[in-house]
Amino acid sequence: MDQGEIVEDGTHSELMKKDGLYKRLYTKQASLYQNININ
Repeated sequence: MDQGEIVEDGTHSELMKKDGLYKRLYTKQASLYQNININ
């Protein structure tokens, strides 16, 4: 969604292939988890 509008739809795999908003947000969030140090 962007400003209350659906901008993309599809499965996770389809959305990742589109290289759009979904992929950018998913990649940004995933990078935060990679930076967490688990002891």
